[in-house]
Order: sequence, then structure tokens, then C-alpha cells
Amino acid sequence: MKGSIITAEEIKARWAYAEVTSERFGKAYAQHLPPQLFHDAHMGKPFAAVAQTDWKLLIDVLENYARNKGFIDNIDDFGAPE
Repeated sequence: MKGSIITAEEIKARWAYAEVTSERFGKAYAQHLPPQLFHDAHMGKPFAAVAQTDWKLLIDVLENYARNKGFIDNIDDFGAPE
């Protein structure tokens, strides 16, 4: 088997981290993330090096500022828990 099985929480955090550098969605992250986390994403720090404690911050911005929470909830509603 290739890859790994991850939680819905990690999917959301990875999604958010990938959007930090987006021209379209990055502004929301710039306004609501700690400067160091925002800087790390722009410097190319891999998601694997992001502290799990920062996942909640990323998810909060994703759900409440960058995207529609109902859209994000589809991960929980239609995906597997892992």
C-alpha cells in the first residue's frame, strides 16, 4: 500500500496550509494566523514539520474566514473518518 491513512482533521489542516500561499485565499490566513506560521508556509516549510497544535488554528481560518464552513463540513459528512 502506498501513502498513509490520515484523519479528516489532518486533511483540513493540510488543505488550509496549502492555501496560505494562495493569491485568492492567502489574505484570510495572513489576517488570522500567527505571523510565524504564515511565514513558514511562504518559506516552503513542509506540512509534516507543522506542529499538530497548529492544526486547529489552520482549520479555524479555513472554516471561518477562508472558506464556507458548510463546504468544509463535506469532508466529515461524505468522507471516511480516516
